[in-house]
Amino acid sequence: MKNVGMWFKVFAFAILLIVMGAQFTGAQKTAASSQTDTPLDSITSERPRSSVPDDVYWDNRFTNRGLDGVVQAIATSGSNVYVAGHFMTADNVVLNRVAMWNGNNWSALGQGLSCGVSYCAPYANAIAVSGSNVYVGGMFTAAGNVDASSIAMWNGSTWSALGSGVNGIVNAIAVSGNDVYVGGFFTTAGGVSAHNIAKWNTLTNTWSVLGEGIYGEYVNAIAVIGSDIYVGGSFNTAGGIELRNIAKWNGISWSGVGMGIWNSWGFGSGVNAFAVNGNDLFVGGRFDLAGGVAVNNLAKWNGSIWEDLGGGIPSSCGSCIRVYALAVSGIDLYVGADYLSVGGVTPVVAKWNGSTWSNLGSGTTVTIYAIAINGNDINAGGAFGNSSWTEVNYIARWDGSSWSSLSNVITNTVNGDIYTIAIKGDEIYIGGDFTRAGNINTYNIAKWNRKTNTWSSLSWGVDGPVHAIATNGNDVYVGGCFRSMNSIAKWNGSLWSTLGNGLSGCVRAIATNGTDVYAGGSFTFSGPLTVNGIAKWNGSTWSPLGSGLGFGRAYALALNGNDLYVGGMFFEAGGVSAQNIARWDGNNWSAVGTSGVSGGVPYLTRVNTIAATGNEVYVGGNFTSARMSQPRGTVASNIAKWNGTSWSTVGGGVDGTVNAIALSGNNVYVGGTFTLAGTVDANYIAMWDGTKWRPLGSGIGGCSYSPCTISPVVRTIAVNGANVYVGGQFSVAGNKPSYRLAHWSKNQLYLPLILR
Repeated sequence: MKNVGMWFKVFAFAILLIVMGAQFTGAQKTAASSQTDTPLDSITSERPRSSVPDDVYWDNRFTNRGLDGVVQAIATSGSNVYVAGHFMTADNVVLNRVAMWNGNNWSALGQGLSCGVSYCAPYANAIAVSGSNVYVGGMFTAAGNVDASSIAMWNGSTWSALGSGVNGIVNAIAVSGNDVYVGGFFTTAGGVSAHNIAKWNTLTNTWSVLGEGIYGEYVNAIAVIGSDIYVGGSFNTAGGIELRNIAKWNGISWSGVGMGIWNSWGFGSGVNAFAVNGNDLFVGGRFDLAGGVAVNNLAKWNGSIWEDLGGGIPSSCGSCIRVYALAVSGIDLYVGADYLSVGGVTPVVAKWNGSTWSNLGSGTTVTIYAIAINGNDINAGGAFGNSSWTEVNYIARWDGSSWSSLSNVITNTVNGDIYTIAIKGDEIYIGGDFTRAGNINTYNIAKWNRKTNTWSSLSWGVDGPVHAIATNGNDVYVGGCFRSMNSIAKWNGSLWSTLGNGLSGCVRAIATNGTDVYAGGSFTFSGPLTVNGIAKWNGSTWSPLGSGLGFGRAYALALNGNDLYVGGMFFEAGGVSAQNIARWDGNNWSAVGTSGVSGGVPYLTRVNTIAATGNEVYVGGNFTSARMSQPRGTVASNIAKWNGTSWSTVGGGVDGTVNAIALSGNNVYVGGTFTLAGTVDANYIAMWDGTKWRPLGSGIGGCSYSPCTISPVVRTIAVNGANVYVGGQFSVAGNKPSYRLAHWSKNQLYLPLILR
């Protein structure tokens, strides 16, 4: 399957069979992991959100060049390039997993693809164009507002289903006249038993089977040569005939293709891609034998025998190479793979001209899942972002001499997760895990000017992720997981300086009070001094706060008068029993309530954020109870309020982890991984006005990593008057593209940049 996540798919399939009967769901291809330790990220399940009136208050400036997720399939028609995959947005357009590039701009195909059920992470694997019709397959339950089970057709203006679709994943589509051949991982098509391969007829609007179908794991590729249908994947029988990963259907019966293709070591072989040139069938995948001929992941079937193609695509790392994409233009065969190496060079795409290999550009290792040719342009899509060759983001075009982006915007955000934001006048300081901000190189910290809409670096930044920023006069204090300056440093506007010996581990939170700087995190020492997760810098030396947090760690700090509130993951502070939150009065530690907050997922219960004003201290994280004298404490779903003497709930709490709280007057802004605040739908961000929860328009959505099986995450919020700045892992805010950084203000209306 063009996937490394096959077993996860099977697991997801089993879950949804239980939940939905015959409805399928799952997740696909290479999974990208979050680079933070936020404990509860959930699988996305939703139809495309419609804009709501308050979405006009979300900023539209934080665009990103190209797509925001993996491209699985590309098809061309005239000057149009159709793309399908895991993405949600491109440039400044919300797309939802399928899109068209017309040579100048991206446009959506209606509302794209989605799921209307839980445990469903929709995506598209396959796309084919026939005349004005665009066929898209993958794993989804709706196309636009039409119920469509994993296969749908776009006619240029509206979506339609192909009957009741299939009950699994579609990986391949091929069109021949009035017949649409569909392959993948399913057992029924249109309610009829059909094992991994089926045919839809556009005249009769009916499904039919191809004999007994394909038995094995899945079908990945379909090609039509004359009246013969070639099918490739990972399987061992077709129509009851034993064969190896490739089969031919002649309209009546199944047969093998030579002796098939396989691996000499006996497992893990499969076909991922076909390309046709006349009567020649080019086959790519993971194998080293084709009909007994020694090959390397690539071979040609000429109708009677198998042939090697110049040694193919050899593996430099055992069996790790997989060819995923093939395309033919004239005598040239274009090949996309992972860990691709040809002649000792790492190309983006390799070209075989019938006698020799050559490279289309070179650079860092990328994975190419799809190639399609449009005139003189070679379009390649896959799992890649910016590299040494150009800023592209998941899709690029080769014009014969160089690669370029399919994009018409300039990036106005950072290229990695945001963990912290601090405001200093018109300057917004952004910290996280990134290497670029706008069009400048900067490591893990940057500054954005909200009046000029420009980015600048703080020298070159720091050499590890930034988790905390605090401003104090002209000084900016920065903490994180960086070796240079030992995890904490000061920026004075022009130069970096150390804070003594620094700290021995990651700094997750910083608070300032006059000349005193408090730092919390997962550290034990400052030089020879033991500090245990919490320490104070007085401008010249570090000192511990009592005996600190024992073996615990701090994630949040907030000053309220002379009291310092510390939140994190710990069981005691200064020897006093205190679960995940404690108070330091300058001399002694005490618990907040009986013993703090508890409950939630075992070993993940923690406080992530604290915000204080007057007598009120708001606490957010992953917990279910805030303890007083009663055995079970106050029920508090991930957020609670302390008034100095007792805990109280905040509007019934939220249904997911809280990562950020920021205060502005009576308004409490909350962000995290939730979609419900009290009884109000609120996507990853909400506001508590003291009496009720309010959503911020349609909230946060999309994804910043691919595949989109990880829900969006809000990790930080900073407020200055009516301006609310949001950072994290997302690509949509208020139904507008907004990559990792977002801005909400009721003092300004932001209309969509482009309406298409």
